[in-house]
Amino acid sequence: MSLRFQGLCKSYQGKTVFENISGSINDKDKIGLIGINGIGKTTLARILAGEETADQGEVMLSPADSKILYIEQYPVFDDNISVYDELFRLAISDSSSNISDVETKVKMTLNKVGLDQLKWGQRATSLSGGEKTKLALCKAMVSSYDLLILDEPTNHLDLKSYDWLEEFVRSLDKPILVISHDRYFLDNVVNKIWELSAKGIKVYPGNYSDYKVQKENELKTVTREYEKQQMEIRHLKEVINERKNWYENAHKAAGTHDFYRSKAKKHANVFKAKRKQLERIEK
Repeated sequence: MSLRFQGLCKSYQGKTVFENISGSINDKDKIGLIGINGIGKTTLARILAGEETADQGEVMLSPADSKILYIEQYPVFDDNISVYDELFRLAISDSSSNISDVETKVKMTLNKVGLDQLKWGQRATSLSGGEKTKLALCKAMVSSYDLLILDEPTNHLDLKSYDWLEEFVRSLDKPILVISHDRYFLDNVVNKIWELSAKGIKVYPGNYSDYKVQKENELKTVTREYEKQQMEIRHLKEVINERKNWYENAHKAAGTHDFYRSKAKKHANVFKAKRKQLERIEK
C-alpha cells in the first residue's frame, strides 16, 4: 500500500498548526515522526488516520480501501466495557476465524503484554496509564490493517512491555509511522525519520542516530554558509559606503560639467546595485 498527502493545512481557533505539508508512506517504510512540542505531530497523524480533517489539502490511499490503525497517546475506552471485551469485540470484528480461535488469540495477547487474567473483568477505564497503553497496543496484534500509526507508544510501559513492543514493531511486515521522543526506541525500529517543522517535513534516511549525524553535518554547512554571507555583507557595506561617499563628493565637484556628472552617476548606479544585492542577502 501507499499513502500520499499534499498541501495539508490545519488551524485551530485562528492559530495555524501547520500549512502546506506534503509527504508519502510506502510499503517498506518504518518512519519516526519527530519535532518540537506543539508543532503538530499528533494532528498530522490524526489527519492521516482519518480521525480529523485538514482545512486544505488531500490524503490519498492506494489501494483506496487500505485500512489504517491509529493507536493514540491517551487511549479512551467506553465506560462500562471490560478489558477482555474491549479487545475481543475488536478481534472478532476483524477476523474470519471462529470464536474459539479469537478467544485464544485475545487471551494470549493480553498475557503477553502483562495484563493477566485478574484484570480481564475489570473496566478498561479503571486501568492505570501504563495498562491503558498496553491494552491499546494489543489492538495492533489482533486487528487487520495496512498501515499502523503509533503516538508515543512507549509512554508508561514497563521494561518487559517495552521489549515486547520493540520486537513486535521490528517484525511487523507493514508500514509504520511512530511519533516518539524515545531515541533508543527510534534507533531500534525505524528506517526513516520525518522531521516536522514550520517549513514542512524533511526526510532523513536511517534511524535516529543516522538523523543526528546528518543534522550535525547540515548545521556545519549552514554555519559555514552563514559565516560566508556575513563576510559578503561586511564587504558590500564597505563598498556601498565608499561608493556613496564618492558619489556625494563627485556630485558636488561636477557642477554643470557633463564628464564629472557622468562619473558621479556611475558611482550612484553602482551604489544602488550593491544596496539591492545587500538587501537580497539579508532577506
